[in-house]
Amino acid sequence: ESVLYDLNLLLTGGRLSPVSLDTVRRAFHDGLVGQQVKSALGAIMMTPEFNTLGEPMPLTARREEGSASVFQRTQPYKAVVLLWLAGGADTWNLIVPQECGLYQEYVDMRTDIAMTPGELLQISTSGQNCSKFGIHASLPFLKELYDVGEASFITNIGGIVQPTTMETYRGGAQRCFGLFSHNDQTNGAQTLQCQFMGTGAMGVGGRIADALSAGTHQMRTSSFSMSGAATWSQGFQVKRESVAGIDDGVTDYEYWRGTIRNVTSVQHANVYANAYTQLFLDSVETMENTARVVSNAELLTNHPTNTGLARQFEQVAKLVSSQEGRQAERDFFYVAIGGWDMHSNLKMGLVSRFGEINGALQGFVAEMRAQSVWNNVVVMSESEFARTLDSNGGGSDHAWAGNHFVIGGGLSGGKVLNRYPESVAAGNHRDLGRGRMVPEFPWESMVVPIAQWLGVDSDSLVTAFPNLHLFGNEDIISLDAMFSV
Repeated sequence: ESVLYDLNLLLTGGRLSPVSLDTVRRAFHDGLVGQQVKSALGAIMMTPEFNTLGEPMPLTARREEGSASVFQRTQPYKAVVLLWLAGGADTWNLIVPQECGLYQEYVDMRTDIAMTPGELLQISTSGQNCSKFGIHASLPFLKELYDVGEASFITNIGGIVQPTTMETYRGGAQRCFGLFSHNDQTNGAQTLQCQFMGTGAMGVGGRIADALSAGTHQMRTSSFSMSGAATWSQGFQVKRESVAGIDDGVTDYEYWRGTIRNVTSVQHANVYANAYTQLFLDSVETMENTARVVSNAELLTNHPTNTGLARQFEQVAKLVSSQEGRQAERDFFYVAIGGWDMHSNLKMGLVSRFGEINGALQGFVAEMRAQSVWNNVVVMSESEFARTLDSNGGGSDHAWAGNHFVIGGGLSGGKVLNRYPESVAAGNHRDLGRGRMVPEFPWESMVVPIAQWLGVDSDSLVTAFPNLHLFGNEDIISLDAMFSV
């Protein structure tokens, strides 16, 4: 008892209620010899007294173990995957103008890090200053998708609060907080409220999920992160479910099952303590249920698992395969690949990174086709910022505008969308210096039509995209330009 008294005093200020203290006491006595204090510590760390402030005020009424409500979906399944390129990807070498004056400007700016025609896979397009572009040669599968209309490139895109030119930028127009900072621009790109510091706005993926779950059809919507606590996935109502390493569920769940039940069955008059125990219970049950789904899922192809990104896409594929059993109507997935902060060895680094993406996408798309859901799935790429067009001598540095891609079986693809810059020469009218290009188009230009395809109605778009009213229709890709609708 003296040990428990000391732990209670040190860790909660002596606030453990008799119910919580009894739970900790049981954990102590049930612990293995030599591990009893550790067991007691683990139990205390689960209690509301450890995780909230104030007196917990436990009630005699217990939280009932409710059975899962029966839900029958009414909407056909759709899913979106954000492929996050962490570190600031040099996407000026993702897609390169060819056989026009822009290519020579590109070569003059990039010098030793420029791609030669032999290092590119040529594609054709219309409506741009160049009719020919080249895709990085490490992405042959992306070219295959482009050629059959299942991929498009989104150019001249980045984080802006409102339409921005060099003149308005220098004239004090509202701009993103912490330009060229990894953390700030990651937050900005994932919240799409880049004018604010931090992540209080929640993630745009989560807000779209909120809009769908609360909208006209009140869709059954989930948001999963395969790579940590991603801001993009987190909504106000639809909470992010972290799936990284989830195959085994909660660590030592069977050992802690009784303790978890004892802690979470108690209701409290303290609203914070009560909210904590409910959320703790929900998160544990969600993780265990998701782990069960993932571990029981059977894929229809030999999905690659040779890279970290391929393994993340495999987890996505397993969850997609379970969509009927989960009665899911909309799913959001976040996957990430790091290593893009290439201040040196840029060309070699891109061969490696793009190659990993190519293999992961090829395996994932094959599985989606086998599941007959490829027309209902979209993958889009993003990064916190792009890089300088100007070489620093083997690498490139933090910049702003860049180029990305979107793939899916339901696309009206084979297009280069938005307007590729009219000039990439040094000192052009959107060059802040060293080829730090001011984006002409916001992230919203790519994400809004995807939200519309998912089913977000026009009244809910302003909630999902708080800055949308600052842009005109010409700044946003239309639904029918991106999708076959």
